[in-house]
Amino acid sequence: MRKITLVLSLMIFAFGFTQSTLEDFDGNYAQYDGVPNWGTANGLGGVSVTADPLDANNQVAEIISSAAGDAWQQADLLLQTNRADLSSDNTISVDVYATQDFNMMLKVEDVDGAGATTSGAQQSYVSGNGWQTLVFTYDSSIDNLGIANGEYRKVSFFPNWAGNQSGTNGVNADWNTPTDFTIYVDNINATAGSAIISCSDGLQNGDETGVDCGGSCAPCEAAETEILEDFDGATAPTIGLANNDGGTATAEIVPDPTGVNGNTLRFITDAAGVAWQQAELTLQDKYVDLTPTVTNTMSIDVYSTEPIDVMIRVTGGIDTTTGVAVADSAADGIHGGTGWETVEFDFSSGQTQDNQPTPAGAYNKIYLFNLWDANDSGSGAGAWTCSDGGSCAEKTLYYDNIRGVLGVPPVVDFTPNSGPTAPIARNAWDVISMYGGSDNSYTDEDNVEFNPFGDYATIEGEITTQDGNSLIRRASNHAIHGIGNETQGFDVSEMTMFHIDFYTSSDLTPSPFKIKFEGLDGSNQEIEVPGGGALPADQWHSIDIDLSTYPNVSFSQLKWIVPVTWGGPRTNIYYDNVYFYREATASISDLSALKFNVSPNPSNTNWNISGNTEINKVSLFDILGKEVMTITPNSTRASIDASSFGTGIYFARIQAIEGTRTVKLIKR
Repeated sequence: MRKITLVLSLMIFAFGFTQSTLEDFDGNYAQYDGVPNWGTANGLGGVSVTADPLDANNQVAEIISSAAGDAWQQADLLLQTNRADLSSDNTISVDVYATQDFNMMLKVEDVDGAGATTSGAQQSYVSGNGWQTLVFTYDSSIDNLGIANGEYRKVSFFPNWAGNQSGTNGVNADWNTPTDFTIYVDNINATAGSAIISCSDGLQNGDETGVDCGGSCAPCEAAETEILEDFDGATAPTIGLANNDGGTATAEIVPDPTGVNGNTLRFITDAAGVAWQQAELTLQDKYVDLTPTVTNTMSIDVYSTEPIDVMIRVTGGIDTTTGVAVADSAADGIHGGTGWETVEFDFSSGQTQDNQPTPAGAYNKIYLFNLWDANDSGSGAGAWTCSDGGSCAEKTLYYDNIRGVLGVPPVVDFTPNSGPTAPIARNAWDVISMYGGSDNSYTDEDNVEFNPFGDYATIEGEITTQDGNSLIRRASNHAIHGIGNETQGFDVSEMTMFHIDFYTSSDLTPSPFKIKFEGLDGSNQEIEVPGGGALPADQWHSIDIDLSTYPNVSFSQLKWIVPVTWGGPRTNIYYDNVYFYREATASISDLSALKFNVSPNPSNTNWNISGNTEINKVSLFDILGKEVMTITPNSTRASIDASSFGTGIYFARIQAIEGTRTVKLIKR
């Protein structure tokens, strides 16, 4: 497809009509409605889609005139998406390129039997000016053809036309004697007419509701459904609760209250809780497929003795073709209050609930909500039945027989081919590493945990990149998770910067990536990083954050580093080199700022450290930055046994609640 030239733009402006590109030769050139897109007649040398002779990255149509053919040899094109509507705007424009002058007739035909008159128009191409936009106007009769008056699907190119009885052909002077030459055409522009419905092109287009079915085509066959969970298997599915806030809501597998259906999932809401308290069901190695081309419905058997509106939310979704994570969706269904009923959930456009988009893949988790209100008997958007603080109801519902189309996720390995760039060498006292793996450039802190905060991520152990050279960490199905420790806290107050290398299987540019820091004292702050930056999928991103941009966080007792991808679909996040650092500093021998004393120094036996504040941890490093000892005295005094160390210079990083200092020690 070439850019439409200024000539076309001026033409459209002048006539006041909006034209569309009906063919740009960059699409699918297989069979269309059982007929090739291109045809030839009367001895044309050939026609094909090929590279633009002036731009190899662009596709155009090549039409070859043959001296052995008839003067009226032609290339026939069937438009693929919309017919050309010449009933008001009677012009078609075509971009043309050749290396010689020639005249061309462009004929249009109604091949769908709608009654439009076959018509023709002519234009001249003058060589030496590269690609030119030729405008064909169908307002007069040429070659005994009529004047255009409707919609047309077939467009025919005649490269040996002369017109006005000016040609060299001895039989008909409107034609030239054919010669061997080649022309190129691109960008067929006209007012778009009615859509062309194809029921055999292997695509979902036009008004089809599935691939080559539905709409104007034959009805789509209903996808086969099956019971994905009935709670009666030898292994019970994973059941959870969320948004309970310490209340008394329960979700558990219990016998059917009627004694008929075996086991069921009972969800009892808490009257003192929020409306959006939810029971969570993880399907056992199965996915419910709600891909639009497959189906937009699923069902659940629900037991209730009163009329109620039930909402479900599907999450943990992936595209069944690419394996890329997709956004959650939600739908509701009405229960009549007559005991066990099969409730249908419609996820089609306009029926999704709670401001969720329509589904785009297959999902392995279902959230159940007892306190939704359709407001309109189940058609259109609903709302929560209550707010919180005691205004909600204690509702008991039983769920069974989760039915839907079984989704088959693709086997896709998103593991990075290689790891990120290794960090630069730093003094050990100038960096605090939270994670770098067993191949870390720095020494990781003790007791670092990786917390999914419930089911907001699946935390996995270390994995190896595909080239086998790097160890990294993965959190799949990720929304948020924490790196740190729930109770310990880490003193990183002496550091000025934070660094993380991460890689995702989804493009995060449309939905910001954020880093949140949280202290033991409850202080926290969340900021988008990089602000407004592009974060495409399948590549490493290296982020450095100035900690001064988080003034609300207590970095002397840091609890969690929280990567956040909440704003977009669940994704796989891989990371490495998670650390705090500062610019290189010289060692400090005077610890008077924290009222510490070290003696003797130099020493050949012990270094004794004392102060008027509690020393939490002392880390000893050799001159190469290797950590050789760690002690946790939790006292105002500490002693380091130096007898087993070789002579030379060492550095002790002393951590207290008020801060961290580093001292140079000498072993005799």
